[in-house]
Amino acid sequence: MFEYQTPGILQLISRTGSYSAPEEASTAVNKLDRFPSRPNHCLGVTVSIDNCRLFIGGLPKDKHREEIFDEISRVTEGVVDVICYPGIADKSKSQGFAFVEYESH
Repeated sequence: MFEYQTPGILQLISRTGSYSAPEEASTAVNKLDRFPSRPNHCLGVTVSIDNCRLFIGGLPKDKHREEIFDEISRVTEGVVDVICYPGIADKSKSQGFAFVEYESH
């Protein structure tokens, strides 16, 4: 029923598959939000937002937003934006990851 994705993030897996109607998902959220998962801990459940953002890691830290945008646009369609964050110690470099925003799925 629970599947750990990354530290601190837990994804609830339905035994019956995905919900086919928004009302079903809303009912599940209402039943499971603040549900006790272990002593002194409760689940926090919300409806996920359908977005068009893709995380890409392992990028060279010397690549800038424009270079990443151009390269990703060359190999995929519908790229709207690339979001990069500057390095903590050296602001002239990136942190080695980016989020690519697409028009649609």
